[in-house]
Amino acid sequence: MANPTITQRRLPTDSITEVGRVATWMVSEDADFQTHDQIKICKNTSGLSATTSKLAELFTQEIKSQLPDGHAKPLQTRVTAIHFENPTALPLEPGWMMEFIPIPTAQGVIEVDGQRAIPNYYFHLTAPVRVSGNFFGILLLSQIS
Repeated sequence: MANPTITQRRLPTDSITEVGRVATWMVSEDADFQTHDQIKICKNTSGLSATTSKLAELFTQEIKSQLPDGHAKPLQTRVTAIHFENPTALPLEPGWMMEFIPIPTAQGVIEVDGQRAIPNYYFHLTAPVRVSGNFFGILLLSQIS
């Protein structure tokens, strides 16, 4: 039975090249991933924002299409990057949704709530999930209530 809190979708047109550009930056020292509560989080938030600005723009229509009726745009948006190395919970606060883009770092399987990640696809999330694999993740977060 499908999980209504998670949907896997093809990346928007023109975003595959941009995801590759962001991935190159994320594996560089400039990204500055530091461990916090056993999770490696990108601490260079200004660099992340600048590096993902075009990608976020390419997702504008995707995000708008997921908003509840009556919402023209999210109340606020955030971008975060995490390096996952062990199975872990991916939190999502109530009132938020996430476009989660997994970026592989090595051979191996990436799973989001038991669903294998498909290359050039992303996950639309409306609730917390568990992830596993060794990979980077771009989190485009939108507050909807």
